[in-house]
Amino acid sequence: MQRTHKELLRKLEDLQKAARILDKHGDELIRCVNEPEIDRKTLTERAALLKITTAAVLKAAEEFVDLSDRGSRRMGKVVATERREKLMLQEQLETLAKQHSSLERAATLTDNISFNPPLSAYSDMEDEFHDAAEELSISGSRVSLMEGATTVKGFAILKPLLHYFFPSQESLCEDYLLSTTSDAVESKLHYDPSVFRIQLHSF
Repeated sequence: MQRTHKELLRKLEDLQKAARILDKHGDELIRCVNEPEIDRKTLTERAALLKITTAAVLKAAEEFVDLSDRGSRRMGKVVATERREKLMLQEQLETLAKQHSSLERAATLTDNISFNPPLSAYSDMEDEFHDAAEELSISGSRVSLMEGATTVKGFAILKPLLHYFFPSQESLCEDYLLSTTSDAVESKLHYDPSVFRIQLHSF
Protein backbone atom coordinates (compact mmCIF):
# COMPACT_ATOMS: atom_id res chain seq x y z
CA MET A 1 0.00 0.00 0.00
CA GLN A 2 2.80 2.45 0.79
CA ARG A 3 4.53 1.67 -2.51
CA THR A 4 1.32 2.31 -4.45
CA HIS A 5 0.82 5.56 -2.60
CA LYS A 6 4.36 6.71 -3.44
CA GLU A 7 3.91 5.82 -7.12
CA LEU A 8 0.65 7.77 -7.26
CA LEU A 9 2.34 10.80 -5.75
CA ARG A 10 5.19 10.57 -8.25
CA LYS A 11 2.79 10.29 -11.21
CA LEU A 12 0.76 13.19 -9.91
CA GLU A 13 3.89 15.35 -9.71
CA ASP A 14 4.80 14.41 -13.29
CA LEU A 15 1.31 15.31 -14.44
CA GLN A 16 1.41 18.67 -12.68
CA LYS A 17 4.84 19.42 -14.14
CA ALA A 18 3.65 18.56 -17.67
CA ALA A 19 0.59 20.75 -17.15
CA ARG A 20 2.79 23.73 -16.20
CA ILE A 21 4.97 23.22 -19.28
CA LEU A 22 1.83 22.99 -21.40
CA ASP A 23 0.58 26.30 -20.03
CA LYS A 24 3.95 27.94 -20.72
CA HIS A 25 4.10 26.76 -24.32
CA GLY A 26 0.49 27.75 -24.85
CA ASP A 27 1.21 31.30 -23.66
CA GLU A 28 4.25 31.55 -25.95
CA LEU A 29 2.19 30.36 -28.92
CA ILE A 30 -0.49 32.96 -28.20
CA ARG A 31 2.12 35.76 -28.02
CA CYS A 32 3.63 34.60 -31.30
CA VAL A 33 0.24 34.69 -33.01
CA ASN A 34 -0.57 38.17 -31.64
CA GLU A 35 2.62 39.76 -32.97
CA PRO A 36 2.12 42.20 -35.92
CA GLU A 37 4.61 40.37 -38.03
CA ILE A 38 4.15 36.64 -37.68
CA ASP A 39 7.24 34.53 -38.12
CA ARG A 40 6.05 31.26 -39.56
CA LYS A 41 9.17 29.41 -38.43
CA THR A 42 8.77 30.54 -34.84
CA LEU A 43 5.06 29.84 -34.98
CA THR A 44 5.72 26.31 -36.22
CA GLU A 45 8.24 25.68 -33.45
CA ARG A 46 5.83 26.95 -30.76
CA ALA A 47 3.07 24.79 -32.14
CA ALA A 48 5.32 21.71 -32.21
CA LEU A 49 6.40 22.29 -28.59
CA LEU A 50 2.79 22.69 -27.56
CA LYS A 51 1.89 19.46 -29.32
CA ILE A 52 4.74 17.55 -27.61
CA THR A 53 3.84 18.98 -24.23
CA THR A 54 0.19 18.07 -24.71
CA ALA A 55 1.16 14.50 -25.58
CA ALA A 56 3.32 14.33 -22.44
CA VAL A 57 0.45 15.59 -20.32
CA LEU A 58 -1.91 13.02 -21.81
CA LYS A 59 0.60 10.24 -21.23
CA ALA A 60 1.16 11.31 -17.62
CA ALA A 61 -2.60 11.47 -17.10
CA GLU A 62 -3.09 7.97 -18.55
CA GLU A 63 -0.32 6.56 -16.35
CA PHE A 64 -1.84 8.24 -13.33
CA VAL A 65 -5.28 6.82 -14.11
CA ASP A 66 -3.85 3.34 -14.74
CA LEU A 67 -1.87 3.39 -11.52
CA SER A 68 -4.91 4.65 -9.62
CA ASP A 69 -7.02 1.83 -11.07
CA ARG A 70 -4.49 -0.81 -10.06
CA GLY A 71 -4.15 0.70 -6.62
CA SER A 72 -7.92 0.75 -6.26
CA ARG A 73 -8.21 -2.95 -7.17
CA ARG A 74 -5.38 -3.79 -4.81
CA MET A 75 -7.02 -1.76 -2.09
CA GLY A 76 -10.30 -3.59 -2.73
CA LYS A 77 -8.58 -6.95 -2.31
CA VAL A 78 -6.94 -5.81 0.90
CA VAL A 79 -10.24 -4.52 2.26
CA ALA A 80 -12.03 -7.76 1.29
CA THR A 81 -9.31 -9.83 2.96
CA GLU A 82 -9.47 -7.73 6.10
CA ARG A 83 -13.26 -8.05 6.13
CA ARG A 84 -13.04 -11.85 5.87
CA GLU A 85 -10.41 -11.97 8.59
CA LYS A 86 -12.55 -9.73 10.75
CA LEU A 87 -15.57 -12.01 10.29
CA MET A 88 -13.47 -15.09 11.06
CA LEU A 89 -12.05 -13.42 14.15
CA GLN A 90 -15.54 -12.42 15.26
CA GLU A 91 -16.77 -16.01 14.84
CA GLN A 92 -13.78 -17.32 16.78
CA LEU A 93 -14.43 -14.83 19.57
CA GLU A 94 -18.09 -15.86 19.73
CA THR A 95 -17.09 -19.53 19.85
CA LEU A 96 -14.58 -18.84 22.61
CA ALA A 97 -17.20 -16.88 24.53
CA LYS A 98 -19.64 -19.81 24.29
CA GLN A 99 -16.95 -22.25 25.39
CA HIS A 100 -16.03 -19.98 28.29
CA SER A 101 -19.67 -19.79 29.36
CA SER A 102 -20.01 -23.58 29.15
CA LEU A 103 -16.84 -24.11 31.19
CA GLU A 104 -17.99 -21.57 33.75
CA ARG A 105 -21.36 -23.32 34.13
CA ALA A 106 -19.63 -26.69 34.42
CA ALA A 107 -17.25 -25.33 37.06
CA THR A 108 -20.19 -23.89 39.00
CA LEU A 109 -22.02 -27.22 38.91
CA THR A 110 -18.86 -29.03 40.00
CA ASP A 111 -18.40 -26.66 42.94
CA ASN A 112 -22.03 -27.14 43.99
CA ILE A 113 -21.68 -30.92 43.82
CA SER A 114 -18.42 -30.84 45.80
CA PHE A 115 -19.99 -28.67 48.54
CA ASN A 116 -23.23 -30.74 48.62
CA PRO A 117 -22.26 -34.40 47.96
CA PRO A 118 -25.21 -36.74 47.29
CA LEU A 119 -26.20 -39.09 50.09
CA SER A 120 -26.45 -42.81 49.34
CA ALA A 121 -27.91 -45.78 51.11
CA TYR A 122 -24.39 -46.89 52.05
CA SER A 123 -23.68 -43.60 53.76
CA ASP A 124 -26.91 -43.93 55.75
CA MET A 125 -25.93 -47.45 56.80
CA GLU A 126 -22.47 -46.23 57.80
CA ASP A 127 -23.99 -43.41 59.85
CA GLU A 128 -26.27 -45.89 61.61
CA PHE A 129 -23.32 -48.19 62.27
CA HIS A 130 -21.21 -45.42 63.78
CA ASP A 131 -24.14 -44.16 65.82
CA ALA A 132 -24.71 -47.63 67.21
CA ALA A 133 -21.04 -48.03 68.06
CA GLU A 134 -20.83 -44.62 69.73
CA GLU A 135 -24.08 -44.99 71.66
CA LEU A 136 -23.24 -48.34 73.19
CA SER A 137 -24.08 -47.16 76.71
CA ILE A 138 -27.15 -45.05 75.81
CA SER A 139 -29.36 -46.56 73.11
CA GLY A 140 -28.96 -50.23 73.95
CA SER A 141 -30.73 -51.91 76.87
CA ARG A 142 -28.07 -54.59 77.24
CA VAL A 143 -24.32 -54.98 76.82
CA SER A 144 -23.07 -58.35 75.58
CA LEU A 145 -19.45 -59.19 76.21
CA MET A 146 -18.44 -62.60 74.83
CA GLU A 147 -15.37 -64.83 74.48
CA GLY A 148 -12.33 -63.97 76.51
CA ALA A 149 -14.04 -62.05 79.31
CA THR A 150 -12.44 -64.32 81.89
CA THR A 151 -8.92 -63.99 80.55
CA VAL A 152 -6.53 -61.51 82.06
CA LYS A 153 -6.70 -59.30 78.99
CA GLY A 154 -10.49 -59.52 78.81
CA PHE A 155 -10.80 -58.75 82.49
CA ALA A 156 -8.53 -55.73 82.12
CA ILE A 157 -10.78 -54.45 79.37
CA LEU A 158 -14.05 -55.18 81.19
CA LYS A 159 -13.08 -53.75 84.53
CA PRO A 160 -13.23 -50.05 83.52
CA LEU A 161 -16.56 -50.67 81.78
CA LEU A 162 -18.02 -52.38 84.83
CA HIS A 163 -16.78 -49.57 87.03
CA TYR A 164 -18.42 -47.02 84.74
CA PHE A 165 -21.76 -48.73 84.13
CA PHE A 166 -22.22 -50.69 87.41
CA PRO A 167 -20.27 -48.99 90.18
CA SER A 168 -22.45 -50.47 92.92
CA GLN A 169 -22.11 -54.07 91.68
CA GLU A 170 -18.50 -53.97 90.46
CA SER A 171 -17.19 -56.41 93.09
CA LEU A 172 -19.87 -58.98 92.26
CA CYS A 173 -18.99 -58.85 88.59
CA GLU A 174 -15.28 -59.18 89.30
CA ASP A 175 -15.80 -62.23 91.49
CA TYR A 176 -17.89 -63.88 88.84
CA LEU A 177 -15.49 -63.19 86.02
CA LEU A 178 -12.49 -64.42 88.00
CA SER A 179 -14.26 -67.61 89.07
CA THR A 180 -15.13 -68.71 85.52
CA THR A 181 -12.90 -70.05 82.74
CA SER A 182 -12.86 -69.02 79.12
CA ASP A 183 -13.21 -72.62 77.88
CA ALA A 184 -16.44 -73.47 79.69
CA VAL A 185 -18.22 -70.14 80.07
CA GLU A 186 -19.46 -67.52 77.65
CA SER A 187 -20.32 -64.46 79.69
CA LYS A 188 -23.20 -62.18 78.87
CA LEU A 189 -23.91 -59.08 80.91
CA HIS A 190 -27.38 -57.60 80.68
CA TYR A 191 -27.88 -54.11 81.96
CA ASP A 192 -31.44 -53.15 82.83
CA PRO A 193 -31.53 -49.42 83.46
CA SER A 194 -34.94 -49.62 85.16
CA VAL A 195 -33.81 -51.78 88.08
CA PHE A 196 -29.99 -51.43 87.89
CA ARG A 197 -29.22 -55.14 88.16
CA ILE A 198 -27.01 -57.65 86.38
CA GLN A 199 -28.13 -61.01 85.06
CA LEU A 200 -25.41 -63.50 84.35
CA HIS A 201 -26.23 -66.48 82.15
CA SER A 202 -23.84 -69.33 81.73
CA PHE A 203 -24.05 -71.87 78.90
